[in-house]
Amino acid sequence: MTEEKHTLALDGAQFFGEMTASISHEIKNVMAIINENAGLLEDMVAMNRQGVPFPAERIDKLARSVARQIARADEINQTMNRFAHSADHARETVDVGETIQFMLNLTSRLTMMQGASFDFSASEKPVTTAANRFFLAYLIWRCLVAAMDMCHAEKSIRIRVVITKNSPCLVFSGVDRDAAFSAGALSALEDSDVLRLLDARLVLHPEKGEFRVFFSKK
Repeated sequence: MTEEKHTLALDGAQFFGEMTASISHEIKNVMAIINENAGLLEDMVAMNRQGVPFPAERIDKLARSVARQIARADEINQTMNRFAHSADHARETVDVGETIQFMLNLTSRLTMMQGASFDFSASEKPVTTAANRFFLAYLIWRCLVAAMDMCHAEKSIRIRVVITKNSPCLVFSGVDRDAAFSAGALSALEDSDVLRLLDARLVLHPEKGEFRVFFSKK
């Protein structure tokens, strides 16, 4: 295994671990709420055995709460399943905007913890590129992390998907304009193996508080 492939394998494993850890935390929260509702039902059953009537409204409320959590668990499971299958193919045609929206959904808990918000504007027509879907998701996450590192909490970061000279391009704007722009959060990404794998390049515009990722025209 070449050094580049070894680095990508390690980065990919770390990314997969970070995402699945976040997903498992969300599942744990769902289970905790269901378990709490089960405990309340047990209390009501115990009271009923002592002659206290079942409170119909409370039971209905608990049932609806459990149903919501089951729906939430199903949504989390679908997200996890889709993320797992992103590694199925080495290269395929990928909708860039759809992948960004998926990553924003997948990482919503992590970005919320950072107090970050993203304003994503997808293009009217799908913007596609031939890429490894898993590592495209990884690159998007690296860009989201960099943007959060360069932005004050609760400041909205704008994301756009555009076509520039027939080349798909991701635009991250609204980050802080300071001396640490190019030397800080993005420095490790500028010469990243994942950019070479995806045939992409990173362009910084610190004077605009913006950075862009251009993909191959293929």
